[in-house]
Amino acid sequence: MAERSRHSLSLKLIKISLVLALTISFILSAVQVAFDYIEHMEEQALVTQNILQGAKRTANRAVATNDIELARETILGLIEYPYVTRAVIFDTEGRQLVQQQRPPSPSYSRMITQALSTAFPEYIVPLTTDNPDTAPPGLLIVEIDQDAAMGDFYHHAMLLFLGDFIALLMLSTLLSAAFSRHVTRPLVLITNKIRGIDPRAPEQQRLEITREHRRDELGQLATSFNTFIQAVEDLINEREHNEITLRRNEELLIKTSKLAKVGGWDYDIETGELMWSQELCKILGLANGSVLDLNDIYDRIDPDYKQRVEKALARSIRNNIPFDIRFGMISADNKQIWVRAIGIGAMHRGKPIWRSGMLQDNTEHRRSEQALMLQDFALNQSPDAILTINAQGE
Repeated sequence: MAERSRHSLSLKLIKISLVLALTISFILSAVQVAFDYIEHMEEQALVTQNILQGAKRTANRAVATNDIELARETILGLIEYPYVTRAVIFDTEGRQLVQQQRPPSPSYSRMITQALSTAFPEYIVPLTTDNPDTAPPGLLIVEIDQDAAMGDFYHHAMLLFLGDFIALLMLSTLLSAAFSRHVTRPLVLITNKIRGIDPRAPEQQRLEITREHRRDELGQLATSFNTFIQAVEDLINEREHNEITLRRNEELLIKTSKLAKVGGWDYDIETGELMWSQELCKILGLANGSVLDLNDIYDRIDPDYKQRVEKALARSIRNNIPFDIRFGMISADNKQIWVRAIGIGAMHRGKPIWRSGMLQDNTEHRRSEQALMLQDFALNQSPDAILTINAQGE
């Protein structure tokens, strides 16, 4: 079953879709609202101008005839408009004929209106008389509640924002469902399949590629992973083959070392670490696994040969050349043994850093040489003549 958590790819895609939906919805709606605002303000200015022109005609007659009742009817007609909050008519002598006002209605959008325009603009309309040359004109003053005048605009803007948001929210939901079906679920299946593969034994374990994703990025991912698994399998097979070969070589080396009675050693001059083979312990008469250091080996050198060994080692280190010396040693069971030591080393910045080599047991060979020397000496000391003849009469 596909695992789901708050960090799953599907939830991340849904969050991204929602953020994109909100952002795109806000931008598109804001642009549309801006155009609607300009259009609404132009339309409102035209409507207000027509209203003022109609009120001006009756107000002119009321001022010219000093008809208070007509002036009141004109003002009441203006107050009937829901966005007119105050209307006043002054006669030619500046006296107030009639006035009517009402408090503005409470609104949640008034702060927005104050930010966009004047909250309560006043329109001053001069009134003409029959004798404009001698009498000063009267005045018609009308105050508009801009917030109430923009009520239809706010309502339309709210519906626009809401509609765009719902549409884009539905689109993001569809996209999220599509992402979940075509991206998230296949990735989860691939992830679970990968988790089930044992990297130590990947034989015959491959990701299946469906026809739907054969040519897309998921198919490429599965193909790349299968290629990687094949490479891992090849490396494991190669490692197993190398391990088998190495074990065989080690066994052959051990057998050869036993037959040749050769023990290997390696000495790190900087750290003082000494490594040795089991055959070296056997040559020195020590049990397998014995702990050795350089002094243990040096102390077992026959005193008659120590100076010779020291000179050979010093010359090898000084000139960075191999050494090959034969000398006698005393084994752990106090027996005289004869060995041959061969070694090489390495230098770094003029300083020796390590020495490595072999120690061969030459005791039997030494004894054979001594026996031949003794036999030769005995033959040379004999007064009798000795003659040997082969099958060919030679």
